[in-house]
Amino acid sequence: MLSRIREFMKSRQVAPLSDIALHLGVTPDVARPMVETWMRKGRVERVVTGQACSGCDRCGAGALEIYRWRNDGSRAPCDAGSDIRRH
Repeated sequence: MLSRIREFMKSRQVAPLSDIALHLGVTPDVARPMVETWMRKGRVERVVTGQACSGCDRCGAGALEIYRWRNDGSRAPCDAGSDIRRH
């Protein structure tokens, strides 16, 4: 499963936890610890968007939890906007 996450994230560069979980065929709660393994290895970082949820309950679990693949251990550029901060 970890290699599937690696290949998915390398191809996408940035993805919400919900997409990672969907790709793996598991729930976000199952995918999160696997993504955290890549975080500990320094290959993935969590992206903080600075946008608060309005509480409408339309987003599934993990939809607002976004991760970025780090190429060669360096911080990858993101085209999602200038207000994104690294966590």
